Amino acid sequence: MEAREPILYQFEVSPYCVKIRKILAYKGVSCEIREADLLVRRELVRLTGQRKVPVLLIDDLALHDSTDIARYLEQRFPTPPIYPREKRLRALAFLIEDWADESLQRVVGPLKFLIPENCARMIEISRSRYPRTLRTRLLLSLAPSVIQRQMRRFALDPRVSRLSALLESQIDDLSKILGERAFLLGGTHPTIADFAVFGVLAPFEGLQGYQIVAQHPQLQAWMERMKEIGAG
Repeated sequence: MEAREPILYQFEVSPYCVKIRKILAYKGVSCEIREADLLVRRELVRLTGQRKVPVLLIDDLALHDSTDIARYLEQRFPTPPIYPREKRLRALAFLIEDWADESLQRVVGPLKFLIPENCARMIEISRSRYPRTLRTRLLLSLAPSVIQRQMRRFALDPRVSRLSALLESQIDDLSKILGERAFLLGGTHPTIADFAVFGVLAPFEGLQGYQIVAQHPQLQAWMERMKEIGAG
């Protein structure tokens, strides 16, 4: 029996979904993309017992949490690899992935929604991914206040000025780690560290505050290299 194509339940602008989409593209794994329901997400609860994305249906498994999904994809599709073989670099890759998912995202994520212009853009992107039903219009009209309240609790600091200062420090450190190398841990190929950081920064590009990233030429060049993965 022919294996079924994997299905990825996602939100288009979720950093964790961007991370998994890019890993799938890098490994040459095609999959069906489905936008998760904006509110109820009964399908996700039925499949995994929780409501968060991404969720990947693959090999009769329902996987959630981007870190677990990435590790499964590495086991299932080992070429090209996304984890270094050398123990020190592998440990460093895990550390950077965790930093991106848990620290960088708690700065960038809130900046995408606590700045009004950014929030409007995020809602517009989400609107383009769903049928134009009355329910969708109603949910998206209520979304800004709900998301902003959640982001103030999630943020490392609820003040935009303080978040911007934190981002400057984080991006400066990241730029120093990258240096003149093509990818964060060196070499000619990306690792999970690159995919995790790209996942956080890619949905932020073009929004107010992204100039903090763009003012680092080497980092912006790295962003362009990452965009090319799976393109075309």
